[in-house]
Amino acid sequence: MKPFTTKQIWLMVGIGLGSFLLYTAASATLSLLGHSMGIYITGSWKLPVIMVGFGMFLLFDRATFHSRAINRIA
Repeated sequence: MKPFTTKQIWLMVGIGLGSFLLYTAASATLSLLGHSMGIYITGSWKLPVIMVGFGMFLLFDRATFHSRAINRIA
């Protein structure tokens, strides 16, 4: 499998956040109209949460950090 590009990672994070926000807005609107449904998409192991978490992991994996003090302690 080829590594993800930065554009693909940002797209994955954006789609995850977008679907989460869309579902939350729809759930809040329906609860105002009298249909009581919980926000179940924010639970563990749900697709949008995994997409955002994996995307953030891949973005921070690409970042480099150098500190002379931390290297001395290590």
